[in-house]
Amino acid sequence: MQSLTLGFCFIGVGVAVSAYHINRIFSAKPRVEYFVGIVFGILFLNIGSNLVATGLHDKITPNLK
Repeated sequence: MQSLTLGFCFIGVGVAVSAYHINRIFSAKPRVEYFVGIVFGILFLNIGSNLVATGLHDKITPNLK
């Protein structure tokens, strides 16, 4: 259950970081740091989605261990 909450937090951070850096690319001159920020945002999204999937799997099938 704790991985669900942590996963949603990671997804929120990933969306925020990616959106911020995409906005910086379109509003100013693109710099390398902005592309690195997008990559880290996508990494947070990936980690968060894996944590949510694990939390849902544990919640749906708790007694199979």
